[in-house]
Amino acid sequence: MNRKGTTTLGHGRNTRRHQWLGLLVLAVGAVCYYGAMRHGGRTGEPLPPFADMTDAARKAAFLAWLGPLVTEANTAVRADRERLEVLRARFATGALSRGEIAWLHQQADRYRLGSGRPLTAGLLAELSARMDEIPPALALAQAALESGWGTSRLAREANNLFGITAQPGTAAYRSPLQSVHAYFLLLNSHPAYEPFRQLRQQARVEGLPLSGADLAAGLLRYSEEGPLYIAKVRRLIHTNALEPEPVELALQ
Repeated sequence: MNRKGTTTLGHGRNTRRHQWLGLLVLAVGAVCYYGAMRHGGRTGEPLPPFADMTDAARKAAFLAWLGPLVTEANTAVRADRERLEVLRARFATGALSRGEIAWLHQQADRYRLGSGRPLTAGLLAELSARMDEIPPALALAQAALESGWGTSRLAREANNLFGITAQPGTAAYRSPLQSVHAYFLLLNSHPAYEPFRQLRQQARVEGLPLSGADLAAGLLRYSEEGPLYIAKVRRLIHTNALEPEPVELALQ
């Protein structure tokens, strides 16, 4: 089978079987290799050569490679959130050290809640709503869509997996992991994605799991395509089984 997915004429069933077996071996090998890279903790690794792979192998390798990076970013946010909740509980009694107060101010500034605002229960509640995890299925789907499964020029030359822009053009990152962290902070802090954060907070209040397909409804402003973009993200989540439950593909 060639790169376009057509079968070479004149070959028999055994040849086609061997070709499919070869494709499967390539996909599994890529998954194992990039998984091993991640377990080795080498978070500064460059983007793998996804453009050199066949379509099926590329998708399997991309998801296996990016999944641990998303997990790492979520783990970091979760640790910060747990620390925040501990400090919120102690805030009412005033039992915070100077270092803890400085950390809270630093995080409020990082999450675009206003530099120099006095610490209040309301500010810490706002920070808690922003300092939260991103559904892995959503991050994987958006990265696949924005980077063409890791083959786009922006991904290859700038480690930019999510199409993030910056003045005066697009953003460049030292590593793919840095791109993932930037994407997390973008969704968690930019005013355009307040609807996303509201949906996530609602899920938290109701004790529901964070669904990438559901929370995608809050990303109308991520792309000029608007509702069509949301439908594409949901379709990608569904067709690649990135979440256990089926998703609704109707436009919101």
